[in-house]
Amino acid sequence: MKVQRGIVVIVDVSGYTNFVKMHAFSIVHAEWLISELMKTIAKEFGAPVQLNKLEGDAAMFFVWINDPAKEHALVKLTMQSALAAFRAFKMKRDDMLAANLCPCCACPELGKLSVKAVFHIGDVVEKRVLNKDELAGDTVIIAHRLLKNALQSHEYFLMTKPFYDSAGKSLALEAKVMNQSVEGYGEIEVAAIDGELLDQKIEKMPPVKRSILKGILQVFNMEYYMLKRSAHLIERQKFAHLPEAHASAAE
Repeated sequence: MKVQRGIVVIVDVSGYTNFVKMHAFSIVHAEWLISELMKTIAKEFGAPVQLNKLEGDAAMFFVWINDPAKEHALVKLTMQSALAAFRAFKMKRDDMLAANLCPCCACPELGKLSVKAVFHIGDVVEKRVLNKDELAGDTVIIAHRLLKNALQSHEYFLMTKPFYDSAGKSLALEAKVMNQSVEGYGEIEVAAIDGELLDQKIEKMPPVKRSILKGILQVFNMEYYMLKRSAHLIERQKFAHLPEAHASAAE
C-alpha cells in the first residue's frame, strides 16, 4: 500500500440508463456502441495519464504526481487530454450515427448520449486487492460522489477548486464556481464548465459525411460482436456505475 499525491479523473457517459431500456437484441448493439465510444475516449488519455478501470459506460483515469514541481504541467496535460477525449467522443458518436443502417431500438438513439467528467487532486491510496491495483482514499471517494451533483446539464467538466485553480490559469478556463454538497464531506467548492463554454474549448469538428460503406461495416461489426457474445467468447459488459464500486472498496 502506498499513499501519494495524484490526479483522479472519472469519465461517464450520460444517457445510458434510458439507452438500454429495450429488448435483448438491442442491448447487445448498445453494448457494442458504448464499447466503441469508451475505447475512443481512452485512446486520448496517453502517458503519464493511466487508465485504472474501464467498466461499460464509465472509466477512471489517474496521474501520479512524483515531483511537486511538475504538478502544474500534469494538471494542464490531464485537462488537455480530457478536452481531446470530449471532442473525440462527439466525433465518434456523430460518425456512427450518420453511418447507422440499423433500425433497432438502440442504434437510432445514439445521438442522445453525452459525456461528463469529474476532476480532483489530492492524496491517493494505492492498494492490492485480489491481485489488482485499486485506488482508494478521500480523493477517490469525493471524485466518485461528485457525479451526483446539482448540475442540470448532462455534458460537463466538474472540477474541485484545487484542480481548477491550477488548470484554469494554464488553459484560461472560464468556469462557474459554486458549492456542491458531497455525501459524507459536506459542502466543497467546485468549478463547472458546460454548454457553450465547454464547446468553445475544443477544436471545430469537421462535418459528418454519410457513407453506405461505413454503414455496412458498422452493421457487420455489431453482428460479429453479437456472434462472439452468443458463443460466450466475450463476457456481457457490466454497466454498473464506478462510483459505488470504488467508493465501497475505498471505504
